[in-house]
Amino acid sequence: MAKKRADHIDLLILSTFAIVPLLWFREGYDALAGFDFSVYLNPVAALKRSFFLWSDNMAGGYDSSHEVSSMAYYLIFSIPVFLGFSLYTAEKIVFAMIFALQGFSMSYMLGALFGGHAGVRVARLAGAFLYAFSFPVMAHFGRGNLMALLAYALLPLLLGLLKKGFEERGRRWRYILMLALLMFPIASVKGHPADFLVITLVAGFFIILHLAVSNGKSAGEIIKFTSLALLSCSLVSLWWIVPNIIYLADFGLSTGDLVGEGFFNIDVLSYYSNGTSMLKAFRNESLDLWFDMPSGILFNPELYQSIIFIFIGLLIPLMAFVALLRSRIDPNIIFFSILGLGALFMFKGNHPPFGWVFEFFYMYIPGFFLFRAPYRIFSSLVTFSMAPLCALVLAAGFLALKEGRAERPEGNSLVNTHDRWVVGNGASKRLFIRVLSAFFIVTAVLYAWPVFTGAHMRERGTAREPGVFQNIPAPYYAAAQWINGLKGPSKIYFPYEIYDLNTTWGYNGPDPLFELIEAPKMVSRPGGTVYVRYQRPVEAINRLLSHWEYGDLKAVLGLQGASHILLHDDLNRWAMPEYNFNEYVESLFESYGINMKNDFGPVKIYENNSAVERLYTAEKAYLYSGDASGLPDLSVAGYLERPFLVFAGDVNSVVEAEVIISQMSGLIMRSSTLADAVVELLSASHRGEYKDGKLSFKADQSGRYHIYMRDQAGPNSLHIDSGVSDPHAGEESYIWRRLATIDAKEGEQEVDALWYFNSDKTLRSRFAVISETDFNRLSKQLDSRIKTDGFDLVFLLNGAVADKVGRYAISMHSNGKGYEFARYRPERYSRVTKDAFDKALSWEVSPGGAQGSGQQGVSLITSEGTPPVSVKIRMPETDIGQYPRLVFGPDLFEREAGSFSLKVEMDFVDRDGSKESLLITEKTIRDAGGAVNIMEALGKNASRAIVHNLREVRFQLSQNKNSVKGLSISMPRLEGVFGVKKNPCGSSGGPDPSLDGSGSSLLKNMPCGRWVATDDKGFSGTNPDEGFLLMLRKNLSSRIDSPRVQEFIKESPTRYRVKVSGTSKAHLVFSESFDKDWVLRSATDVISPVKVNGYANGFLVDVKGFQEYTIEYAPQRFYGYAGIASAISLLAVALMAVTEGTRARTSSKKEGADGK
Repeated sequence: MAKKRADHIDLLILSTFAIVPLLWFREGYDALAGFDFSVYLNPVAALKRSFFLWSDNMAGGYDSSHEVSSMAYYLIFSIPVFLGFSLYTAEKIVFAMIFALQGFSMSYMLGALFGGHAGVRVARLAGAFLYAFSFPVMAHFGRGNLMALLAYALLPLLLGLLKKGFEERGRRWRYILMLALLMFPIASVKGHPADFLVITLVAGFFIILHLAVSNGKSAGEIIKFTSLALLSCSLVSLWWIVPNIIYLADFGLSTGDLVGEGFFNIDVLSYYSNGTSMLKAFRNESLDLWFDMPSGILFNPELYQSIIFIFIGLLIPLMAFVALLRSRIDPNIIFFSILGLGALFMFKGNHPPFGWVFEFFYMYIPGFFLFRAPYRIFSSLVTFSMAPLCALVLAAGFLALKEGRAERPEGNSLVNTHDRWVVGNGASKRLFIRVLSAFFIVTAVLYAWPVFTGAHMRERGTAREPGVFQNIPAPYYAAAQWINGLKGPSKIYFPYEIYDLNTTWGYNGPDPLFELIEAPKMVSRPGGTVYVRYQRPVEAINRLLSHWEYGDLKAVLGLQGASHILLHDDLNRWAMPEYNFNEYVESLFESYGINMKNDFGPVKIYENNSAVERLYTAEKAYLYSGDASGLPDLSVAGYLERPFLVFAGDVNSVVEAEVIISQMSGLIMRSSTLADAVVELLSASHRGEYKDGKLSFKADQSGRYHIYMRDQAGPNSLHIDSGVSDPHAGEESYIWRRLATIDAKEGEQEVDALWYFNSDKTLRSRFAVISETDFNRLSKQLDSRIKTDGFDLVFLLNGAVADKVGRYAISMHSNGKGYEFARYRPERYSRVTKDAFDKALSWEVSPGGAQGSGQQGVSLITSEGTPPVSVKIRMPETDIGQYPRLVFGPDLFEREAGSFSLKVEMDFVDRDGSKESLLITEKTIRDAGGAVNIMEALGKNASRAIVHNLREVRFQLSQNKNSVKGLSISMPRLEGVFGVKKNPCGSSGGPDPSLDGSGSSLLKNMPCGRWVATDDKGFSGTNPDEGFLLMLRKNLSSRIDSPRVQEFIKESPTRYRVKVSGTSKAHLVFSESFDKDWVLRSATDVISPVKVNGYANGFLVDVKGFQEYTIEYAPQRFYGYAGIASAISLLAVALMAVTEGTRARTSSKKEGADGK
């Protein structure tokens, strides 16, 4: 009875934890939003999406199999909303639940591991407090990383259930059932794969350690329980395991393209590891405390760097490892100690000491790139390890205070008479323990004080330091409601990366409209994520829009179905793709007749009436030799009107290439030749990788191979050291340059390759190593198709590309008979920019020694022993908003010899007049003379120079061992884009091309904006003007009456019903992101797609009359089957648990009856 009463008291104490998060919420707001809080703005929509393996919520559609496991996470937010609570109240409920769950979970685990006597009661409460009231918790709540919090709230509960299952044989199925149910919320953690992986590894280590210290009989019980639990949990979790297996089989866990790109490159790891020294790892500080970031722990960071707080921060880990000073070490203490030391080492990432170990793992162990921000993942694991150890030490002290040692259970693992850390005897010992315990409790409370006040949750904040408490503007909801009410298939194009918006009303994070709008979206987020393969086509459109010159803009934007374009009018200038981006885009839209459909104040919506439908039939199917940069050329040539274009570079095998060539209606070559087209067809399946002087590739068969390079901006030349038979420049192509020919044997190959670089040492080229047999095979087939009647052939030459190569030549069959030739001078647009390169910028150099100081720059003559030189550049005090971009480049410094230390700082002035200084870099420049590139000098923070409120830049240069005899600093420029203007026709300034190289102008008196035909049958020349397009095409076959889509109904995100009528081959285009798992089903056939238009799904089907089809995302069926299997498995496990309980009660009654 007394134990029950004590348990109820403990439960009541732990329940009070739920009150703490309620203290954080301020009045007068309607949402916690920003940073990682975006899902909460529309949790019900997120929950609905989790029932499907495909989502059209981003990137034009993507495989969302990896997101379905987050169903429980979305559900806990959706339930309060379903019950009628406001979003803000729902957030309060969820915050309170997760915070309290951490305490309950830790308390349960400690009870399971160490028993239930009085000492453990103290340990359970102390451990729960230390676990919940910690730095990682403050940081995760402050940024909205609730998935990470959920992970570490459930981890102790998981280990506690495992321990109970090991020991209580008669309740084995009861604990298996509880573990199976626990998998539902734990599955949600897979939304943060790194945290999910850590939970899995910790649980595995826990099981292995208990097996290692167990005797034969108990080890057998552990193996049996673990096997049954693993099998049961796996079967119950099939509903999310199966989709993820399918996804990983396609996407993979290899670092692949991700390391070195986007979020996952080594520079990102170094950035996050920069401040994670071992001292700070021991203190378990959050990254946001010691970095200049507008988030997280923003309460008086200077206080936490004081001596007293450094001491307090070290007290917890020091007390934790006091547990190792025991005469008899418990296996659980070994577990937490090893785990804690491992977490401390991982916490620091690639920060010294031994940072190279983490970096090696990061680069070469598949999946390890998930730990790109190690502090965030392993800080919680440090707390998870330290809290139980500290709690046990406190509990041991509590037991040592008891007078009657007989009250302690035999073999108590907490304390015994020989514990070396329990010093003294009698009154002095009790006093020591009381004082130590009281001091520890008080300091722990002080260290976690922001948790009680909510100081870790920044309120609204400023534009440069936004907060998380927000009132989402009413126009956002109005715009979302209007868009969601649009009838017909609409796709909303966001020309910004939506993951890191920074608004004038103090918000930073994912675009709220991204969640509020439920219509299909064409949008990208920063690269390197699991969405990267789907969003690259959107990124290509973004690049074209940002640097638009000519073409049919409406057709290019509409190619991916962008029926509406959304512009924000409330973004801070530095957060846009570039300063004054809106002014530029709006000016461009006005020039092309893309009109504003609705104005919601901070949100403007434009309509594009040239967007392709979600499903349509194309009259002809073309093989296209070119890439997305050629879309403007295709648009003016009329080939983006309901197109079916198979990009040659999207073909993945020789067999597929042969099928594509046989099924196409024609070939379009944009600034390429037939040789380019063949190499492009084979480039994806014959890719060569160049790294560290080695060119590696796989030879499918022994024979001769040609080495091609695609990017002309790469190095000067390549020398292959082995097997060279015929290196040459490759006159037969524009796009792909043949560098060498080698003889290779079947299998993986690697040849030594030495590059001779230009001054730009960045290797951006693509390589293809192509079998001569495959090349000749496809060349012959393509040549044969071109000669076939009814096969269209189009050469589309862009003068700029031809000028880049330095030549152009086109070969024709039949001496040019049957060809037509036309030329086109496009109406070009250029940016309207303003440059503040004037006297408004002033120099100040101290001490003296400057030569040539003025507008253009400053030269310094120094000698050994010269004191540090400070160079100050002052910006104009007025109208600074007009000149946003600080341009130093490309080279910031020129010097004769020697090395120096460079420190760069910038001063900003916010709207409220407050000033802020930002340290950009502080590093040593060691090269022996030459130029220092701006990105090398300023490092990753160089982009912070793009601001509208910059007032001053300061350089401080100090001599190192070798003197710098001469140094010059380039004068920066301030510039901004303000719109576009239409250039005069033929204003590019280059010489006009001629038909025969004689200088006779092709473009003299040629009008802009329309094609002009000529009777000439061929052309060649040199130095063409980049202001023209030339088109040579075989007389096109007559138009055909292609089948038409009669009905297109969306039944779900993964299933569409289609009706098509016609009597010929249909070229169906489904304008959703390409995925090989989309299929077209008829009553008798299943047709797989080909990738068309650079992003979409194309189906080639023979239509006979009126036919019905379904377009399905095939894995969805497996998801349904897996869900049924999971439900059956859960029922089976529950039945086993009920049966086990019934047997136990029957046995207990029988024993009672026998006793009587």
